[in-house]
Amino acid sequence: MSIREQGPRGCYVVDVDEAREVSLEFCPLDAIRWKTLEMDIENFQTLDALDTFITDTLETLCEQEGDRPVICRIRLTGSGPLYPGLGRVGAEKDLLSRVRDTVLKLEPFVYVEKVENLCRPELDLARRKQEGDLLGELLKISDDIREASSVRSELEGCLSELFENPGMRKRLDLDEIDDAELHQSLDSAERLCIDLLESSG
Repeated sequence: MSIREQGPRGCYVVDVDEAREVSLEFCPLDAIRWKTLEMDIENFQTLDALDTFITDTLETLCEQEGDRPVICRIRLTGSGPLYPGLGRVGAEKDLLSRVRDTVLKLEPFVYVEKVENLCRPELDLARRKQEGDLLGELLKISDDIREASSVRSELEGCLSELFENPGMRKRLDLDEIDDAELHQSLDSAERLCIDLLESSG
């Protein structure tokens, strides 16, 4: 099992009575469950408040899953005052370490596999796209790629010069990356460009 197979996993017991009426009963057979938890940072003013919310959410998750241990991934989304702090070097690892320490007491265990920072800066992106500067043009290109019928094909076109280099082609094998990961990579690249261009401005 992996993060792509979330929730209860098992089989159905099929019962057919004398009248040929069929009934199905789901029987969970999984030993461990995978979950992805998305958390919007908008309403949090401090990292302590976010830590407390994450811990409370994991405790609730533990109760909901009953006797099944859980491996979960936390995705931080949205925008808010915590964005600069969460974007500093090592912030995700520090948060992951704190969360893991606080849930050690839970039974059955809850293991936080990863924290992903998918937050966005507090920036009026729609307005910036209209300004025509470098950041505005970058945001437009990013949107065009997202709205393309095939993000994969669009990225391959944008990266065509890199793919011409044999060494880079091995490192940029898009066939090994699923569509969800491609979108996440695009979002991460956009956030990095926003941070760099805004800080330099």
